[in-house]
Amino acid sequence: MIKKRKRNFQDSWKDRFPWVSQDEDGLMICSHCRRFPDFANKSGALFKGTSYLKIDLSYLMMRQMNIVLQVVIILIE
Repeated sequence: MIKKRKRNFQDSWKDRFPWVSQDEDGLMICSHCRRFPDFANKSGALFKGTSYLKIDLSYLMMRQMNIVLQVVIILIE
């Protein structure tokens, strides 16, 4: 039987993805999504918070670029 490894939030993730953080319930969230909810996918796991504590680099990088682009557009207008 394979024992499943317990995953924990890694503070080192913040070095590479400063917008990823942990909320008061221990869930991983996108802090930019929470700060700018008008631009966020409110049904997304990183907006709601997820206990699936594993970094999916492609998804997180795409999400960060999308949030930043939307905020820049608003600031320019």
